[in-house]
Order: sequence, then structure tokens, then C-alpha cells
Amino acid sequence: MSYPGVPTMRLYITSKHFILQCPDTGVSAQLLMERNTGRCVCTSGFSPLEQGISKDDIQYLEIFSILGIIPIGSVLFVGVITEADVIGTINGFNIYEVKGIEMLEFESKNWETEDITYQKQSIMKLLTSGFFFSYYYDLTNSIQNSTEEGTLHDRAEKRYYWNFELYKDLLLQGIHTQWLIPIIQGYVGIRNVNQGINTFILTLISRRSCERTGTRYNCRGVDDDGNVANFVETEQILQINDALFSYVQIRGSVPLFWEQTGVTAQLALTRSSEMSMHAFRKHVDNMVETYKHVMMVNLLCQTKSHEWLLINEWENIFNRIYPEYTQKIGYQYFDFHSNCRGQRYNKLNLLVDSLSDFINYHLYYCKIGDKVEVRQKGVMRSNCLDCLDRTNVVQSYIAWELIRIQLRVAGYDFNLRLDDGANNFVKSFKHLWADNGDILSMQYTGTGSTISSVTREGKQGIKGLISSGIKSIGRFYNANVQDAVRQQSIDAVLRRRGTQGLMNKVEQEIFFRENEYCQFKKLRFRCVTWNLAGRKLPTNTNLLRLFNDGNYPDIIAVAFQEIVKLNARNVVQESSNQATIASLKELIENNLEHVGEKYSFIRCDDLVGIALYIYALDSIKNAILHVDSDTVKVGFKGKMGNKGAVLVRFNIYDTSFCFLGCHLASGSDQNEARKSQLIDIHARGFQKDKAGKPKLYTVSGHDIKIICGDLNFRIALGNYQVRSLVQAGSFDELFQAEQLTHALRYGELSSYKESPITFKPTYKFDVGTDIYDTSKKQRSPAWCDRILYSGENIEPVSYTSIDVKYSDHRPVVHEFLIQVKQVDKLRRKEIADQLYGQLDEKQSIQPDLAAINAVPEIEEVDLLSI
Repeated sequence: MSYPGVPTMRLYITSKHFILQCPDTGVSAQLLMERNTGRCVCTSGFSPLEQGISKDDIQYLEIFSILGIIPIGSVLFVGVITEADVIGTINGFNIYEVKGIEMLEFESKNWETEDITYQKQSIMKLLTSGFFFSYYYDLTNSIQNSTEEGTLHDRAEKRYYWNFELYKDLLLQGIHTQWLIPIIQGYVGIRNVNQGINTFILTLISRRSCERTGTRYNCRGVDDDGNVANFVETEQILQINDALFSYVQIRGSVPLFWEQTGVTAQLALTRSSEMSMHAFRKHVDNMVETYKHVMMVNLLCQTKSHEWLLINEWENIFNRIYPEYTQKIGYQYFDFHSNCRGQRYNKLNLLVDSLSDFINYHLYYCKIGDKVEVRQKGVMRSNCLDCLDRTNVVQSYIAWELIRIQLRVAGYDFNLRLDDGANNFVKSFKHLWADNGDILSMQYTGTGSTISSVTREGKQGIKGLISSGIKSIGRFYNANVQDAVRQQSIDAVLRRRGTQGLMNKVEQEIFFRENEYCQFKKLRFRCVTWNLAGRKLPTNTNLLRLFNDGNYPDIIAVAFQEIVKLNARNVVQESSNQATIASLKELIENNLEHVGEKYSFIRCDDLVGIALYIYALDSIKNAILHVDSDTVKVGFKGKMGNKGAVLVRFNIYDTSFCFLGCHLASGSDQNEARKSQLIDIHARGFQKDKAGKPKLYTVSGHDIKIICGDLNFRIALGNYQVRSLVQAGSFDELFQAEQLTHALRYGELSSYKESPITFKPTYKFDVGTDIYDTSKKQRSPAWCDRILYSGENIEPVSYTSIDVKYSDHRPVVHEFLIQVKQVDKLRRKEIADQLYGQLDEKQSIQPDLAAINAVPEIEEVDLLSI
């Protein structure tokens, strides 16, 4: 049960200022924000009337808290909580659920467009979907990890602090952290339960991590820092008189690089086992650091092929790293679907029994009076595919076992059974966990849990089955229609996109001083492009000359075109190339084994005849972050993949790269079409609205861009003249009429460069010979196969073709030395602090230090009466 809360703050609004007063939370100052300069200071006694603003021009809102500064595109908004319900108390402190949000444009320019209004409404909808706060109780930490030192902001656990980034503009300007109220997303349920003559308080708090969060198909698996999707810490609190018990469990996505995409939600592992193992190890390190010991409970199903794929990869990696963590992690597999088929949910007791040793040794938190009697020494980490339905049921069974243990310890052995639905205590427990499952599912998928009836009733009857079917349809609809909008709202709240902020001038100055906080290193890149003309390479083909010329590249990028014939069947049935994709990968890796250094596979993607493979030297593979890929079709007006591009992007340390493997329109008369296709590829890359592909990147936004491919540009001279000039080695004369050479001088492609070409045209040869086309068509020789680059600190080393005669094209290889940077975040912060300190000396309104530091008796000042 909840009831409306009473706002504790007042926000005054003028054309020049936002002035916040909060007399009820121990802050005696005013928080003043200048709308024209972006300056934010703590002061006291500030009156807008003394600044020439009339009383009629001052508005105010009664609010609960300021959420922070929320950017939408280039427009900044102040987010405030205007409605909140009190859902109960913990340790005597009110817990609020956010029910209403207002977003006020920071600069009063009235430039809100229809698109901004829509995004603003989406953000407001997000922030009223299971967000909670308290003025005095730290919801971001479990009782065991909580502390009394500092303000709520100072002691908050940042992984559950959803509006932390929204406060960045205030923090950078030294605003007192008493103004900052953390909010969590998840679930908070509080029940007062009468059991005979006894009254118990049962509380459930679920904290969703904001480190790798998003909607179901936009956010799967692990990231480069070891954070997993849908990571939730759930704390069950039981209060009995002066005894306080707490038990924490966690859930999180399978800690591998994987995703599900498309209408059919096809599952794929997106990186090599070596890269998944590195991220897996980071995830384990993060958990062990926080929870000391971790039991990983895997509920995936063996009979579903996509889940079996994850089980195999997970167990393979777990077994490889386990010797390093023998005393810190454990693993328990339980096929939920197979064991519980036919409503046999009582079999979950077998799982709980198998975990009893871990439970009894690692225990729970218990405090009686002021004395801590027991501390929890380990945590259960449960997951299924989505970490929702199966996970929530299993966690509730584990939590029930802990309740029984805690009641016995407290001397209240009621011999309660989980199937006793008439008992008040049992009923309250079930409803808390069922509500928890529904809310967490709603936040991740847009619908409640498909099997919440199992938690609530102990079984899934006819109504439950019907409800499950409806929710499954809802999840399908959300994944393909609604999730992109929700993902944008999440990214805006977490400040994941853009650099717009109140202090952009300072950020620009920090950028110009990057030499002071960055380390720079040159890496060797080797890029290969080769059109195979639909011919299958023999399994023993020697490609060593393509990958190594005596040096060991740090990155090898291989772009193939026409790996299959571009006939109607292959173009329509795009998946017909998968056997060739696999065989080419095997061929590359067989050759790399003989290079002399060990390479790791990073990413591959394909589009009908195009395939792009990226490999990295083992010594730098762990510096490669944020790997993603995309495809862009440009054939038949963008509908077919016979022509187009495959894009792979990643960061090395803090430098971003985008490789484009392209195959463009053929024919001497298609010059303008080819230029348009390149422009189209740049505009559409990483911009698809579909599950699994949020718009996190643009092609042009990368530091380094490299185009490899059969770009098909020709020489605008007669065939006989071209052949004569080629034979004479008169390349300079040929390049005066070469189409791409002209295209790179003007227009949208002028940001790209190409090294001087000193090799003969690479197209078109009679296969197996050095003779240009002798067929009836006698196509004119051309430099179709090209490698272009764009960005700073790129040093071309060599640009050549390789004399390999399996195709009617010659492969082209370009090697570069490219400087990458690694940011020293600590040093960057020191420089930022210096710059903000200099601004403090020049600010128009000086902060009242006494008002910032003192916390005397509060006397509210009504600005409208001044």
C-alpha cells in the first residue's frame, strides 16, 4: 500500500535563473542555476527581484527532488520529481516511488521541436517506471554494505545510482552533494505481516545496474569491462522486533559476448572464446571483489539449440579459468525446463538442497540491536536466458529457504510451507516475489513475467498459460517496435550519447590539452581487399604474403568480395554464403598459424558476397573494446545485398576505428552511382532501427576510417589506350582520367586519402595468368580494388598488389602505422578540476561558503514575499 508524499522542495523559475530551496533536508543554502551561462552555485539570500525581475515573472514548482541535467540532442533540460508516493518505511525512513516528472528547458529559447517533445515524453515515461528514492535511507547499498558517513550521494553505490551522470554538471561545479538524491530503478516492496501475535516486516529491494542496461534485445551478454546485461541485486530484509536479517542474491545475463537479432531473435556468439574469456574473467573479478564468494546457478535449457550453444561456451570458459578461482567461485547447472516440465515446480527443492552447503557456510546478514551477529560471505548468481522468469522463480525458492533459517534463528519456528497459500506470511512473501518478477520483466521487456503465477500461486493454471502467451506476444511486439525508443530514453538518462553539457567550453579546453593526460602508441595495421570472382579457394591456399611481409601487424583486416556468385539465388537467399564464410575463416586462421605470432579473431560480418574479418595480435586483443558490426545494402535501390558494405567498428584503448568492406556498382558509366553509394553507406551505417542494433555510432564519428573493397571505379579512356598506357607503365597519364582519383579531390569523399599507386591495374585478368581480359567483352583494365583512409596520425607504410592468380582480380594490401591514445582518467580529472577552479574565480555569483558548509536551524524563505 502507498500514499501520496508531500513535496519537500520549491523550485523558483525566472527567465534567467532556477532557484532551488529545500528546507526539509538539512540544506540551508539555495541552489542557484544561471540559465544563460550554465553556472551553478550554492548561495543564500539570493533574490531575483534584486536582479530586476518582476514578481509576476517568477513561477515556482513544489518538487521532491532535482534529478539532474538531461540532454536531448543539443537541448538541455532540468529534470525534477513532481509526484511521488510513499510506499513504506525502512528503519523509520520513508521510501518513495517516482510518479511524476517535469523537464524544464535550461535555456529559455522555446526551440522545442516535435521530435524533442516526443523524446522528452519517452524519458518522462521511463522515469516513472519503477524508480525509487529516499532522503535518508541508502537504497543503492545493501544493509551489510551501507555506511553512515557522508551524504547519500557520497556513500551511494554508483552501479545502481541511475541519475549519477545527470548530476555531472553540478558536481563539476562543486555543488554540495546534499542537494543530490540518488534514484534506483528496480523494485521495492514492503509488507507488515501479522503471524499470530507477532508482527514482521518483510521487505524486498531489487536494484538494477545502470552499467550495462537497456531493453531486452538491445542489451545482451557481457561488455568489455565485465558488466552484464540485466544485472540486478535483490535484497530480502526481515525485521523481527530488534532483530534485522538481510539476504542478497544477484542475477545477470550469460557473461559471454552474444546477441539476439532480427524478428526471429536469432542467437549468435559475437566474439571469439579468447575475448569472451577475458570479459568473463573481468566479470568474475568484479563479483568476487563485491561479494567475496559466488555460486553461479545456470538455468538454461539443453534441448533448445540456442541455449545449448551458450551452455557449451560458458562451461568451456568456466573450466579454463576455474583453477584461478577455486576458492572463490562455484557452478551449479539446473535445466529448469526439463526438471519443471508438467508443473513439477516442487523439483526446485532439489536445486535448493544441492545449494545447501553454500547457503549454510556463507549465511546471511544479521543484526540484533546495535550488534552485528552474522555477515553474509557469499552470493548466489542466478540466470536463465533473460534473467527474468525462470531466474525469479528460483531466486524466490532460495529466498524462502533463507527465511526459514532466519525464523528458526530468531526463535520463531512456525513450520511454514511455501505451498500454504492461506498463511499471511507465506502469501505476503509470494506476492512480493511475484511483483518483483513482474516489475523487473516490465523494465527489461515491456511486459510482466510470463510465469509470475508460479511464484504467486505455486502453479501455472489455464489463466496463467493464457497470460503467458499474451505476454510473449507483447514481448515480441516491444522488441520490434517499442524497444528502440525506450533504448534512446535510457541512453539519455545515463548520458551515453553526445557531449552536450553546461560546461562545454571547459570540455573543449580539456580536449586541446590531451597531450597532458594521454599516452600515445603506434600500432601496425594491415588491410587486405580481394574480389574472389565467386571462386572457391582451395583449403591449402598459401595466403601468407597477404598477412605478413616480415613485420607482425597488430591488426589484420581482410575484406573479400564475391565470395559466392552474385546470381539471383544467392542474392535472394543471403544465408547461402555461410559455408563459404566458415571455410574462409578457417583458411585465414590456418595461414595465421604460420605467421610466427598468435592472432585472435575479433569479428566477422557478411552481406551476400562481401565478408569482412578482423584479427588482432594477442598482445593487444584485451585493449580492443566496444566491437560492433553492421551491413548496408545498396543494390537495387538499397533493397538487395549484391552490392553494399560490411562495417566493423571497435576501439583500441580510446581511439575508435571503423572498417568498411565495400563492393560498389560496376561499369564505366556508373561513376556517379558509386559515389552516391559510398555516401549512402556512410549515412546508413549503424543506423538501423531494429532489435540488437541501437544507434550508438555513426560512421563519420570514428577517429579512423578505412575503406577496403572492390570500389569498381574505372579509367575514362578507351580500352586500347588504357592497355597501351598500362603496358608502357604510364600510370600518371592514366590517373588523370581515373574516376576515384577525381572523386577524392572534391565533395563528400574528400575527407579520405589514398596512397600513391605504383602497381598495375588489378582488374580484369584471365584467371591463372597475367594477361588482361581476352574474353569477348575484353573489359578495360582498371584499379577496381582500393584501400582508402581517413583520420589523424596515420602513416602509410606500403601499398601494393599481391601476385596471386586464383581470381580475375589481384588482392591489394595496404599497411599503416596508426597512433592510438590511452587516456589517463585520473590526470584528466586533475586538469578538469584546475580549469573549473579557474572558472570559480571568475563566476558572476560567488558561492556562499558558510551557506554551503553550515547546517543550522532552517528557516524557509519565500522568494515571492521579498
